[in-house]
Amino acid sequence: MRAFGSYVSQLENLLDGVLTTVRRTGHASQVAPALNAALDGQPSRILRKVVPSHELRRAGAYFTGAKLARRLARLVGDSLDDNAIVLDPACGAGDLLIAVAGCLPLRPTLALTLRKWGRQLIGSDLYSEFIKATKLRLVLAALRRRVTPADWSWEERAIDSFPLIKAGSGLTDLRAFASATHVVLNPPFLSVDAPAACAWGHGKVNAAALFVETCVNHARAGTRILAILPDVLRSGARYQKWREIIGSRARFRRTVLCGQFQPWADVHVFLAELEVTPKRKATVVPVSVLQAVQGNRTEQVRNRFVVTVGPVVDYRDPKRGMLTAYIRPRDLPPWGQVRRINSRRKYRGRLQNGPFVVVRRTSRPGDSHRAVGTLIVGQRPVAVENHLLILIPKDGTISACRRLLSSLRDKRTSTWLDRRIRCRHLTVASLATTPLWERSR
Repeated sequence: MRAFGSYVSQLENLLDGVLTTVRRTGHASQVAPALNAALDGQPSRILRKVVPSHELRRAGAYFTGAKLARRLARLVGDSLDDNAIVLDPACGAGDLLIAVAGCLPLRPTLALTLRKWGRQLIGSDLYSEFIKATKLRLVLAALRRRVTPADWSWEERAIDSFPLIKAGSGLTDLRAFASATHVVLNPPFLSVDAPAACAWGHGKVNAAALFVETCVNHARAGTRILAILPDVLRSGARYQKWREIIGSRARFRRTVLCGQFQPWADVHVFLAELEVTPKRKATVVPVSVLQAVQGNRTEQVRNRFVVTVGPVVDYRDPKRGMLTAYIRPRDLPPWGQVRRINSRRKYRGRLQNGPFVVVRRTSRPGDSHRAVGTLIVGQRPVAVENHLLILIPKDGTISACRRLLSSLRDKRTSTWLDRRIRCRHLTVASLATTPLWERSR
């Protein structure tokens, strides 16, 4: 991230100019536009401009942005007093620490304020350029709150004002957790190899899950954790065991859906507020927002249908065995009925007899229909591709399938799924627990 170093120089020049202006005029109104820009999303824009997108993805370096950071700070602001110690173990350019600092009490002068904040704010990031930017922006944040700089000289150096914010890994430098009363976190969302001792996953896992686990494992009981997390951790079936483990060590106080993280980062996120508790028996953590949409009846899809994933992974499964009809998403008319299947494939695995409904797994929040289905009729066994979910009626009737299609097409289903799962695909669990709506009258 060396290319980000030129922006750090810009921040130093801006700070010098703000100090000069405030000492000369008594206020920062002349430089307010530049000051506001530096504190409200500018680092993210600069980073995307100077660092190639593939390098950003590899590093997971997507900054929070002022709007989302302030939203997080509002959840915890009422508990931030002179005794609060706030840790951000993946601080980036400091967006979350700046938002939190906006809730901390001020001292009469800049020097006294920075000394106090320097004892209250702890942060780490792998990139030293980000750490320098964080410290400079925190000084600018204090100046924007009209703290007088009369007793603070540039020679004291903003870089030295926050000794507890330093380059390092939040996953390995664990001493800071012992003193923190609050942890704020926007961790990297990239895929990493699961540690050998990981009890809830293997292979590639989301780095954000590892950060949260580290927080709840090493923070003291009573610590409040505010985290911006990818929706897959909230709703993905693969992370059910992770949710159970986190639920055994912390209490989920609140979950807030936030939509797409950034226009250029196509991932939906949520805010999670947790409170670390003494270790207890693992429990299933309910997703609180599942109760946000209620129908007049409690019956769910799983009460009348068996929901599975199509077994055929076309590029991987060998083309051996009996030549059979083969269902792919691109061959299916949305909301239609298919009796004759023209595609064929040799396959030795599980086949499915009609009637049944298939639903496309690819599904984005905001789509007009989140669960697009097609009815498959006929008694001949067929192979079903992995990008489709299979819904088999327990009573074996076509009429049950048609009632299901009607329910899936109901706008209430899309509304419900938009809150249940914000990933770009549907899971067996999300579709199985979808309400079966009565037909609108």
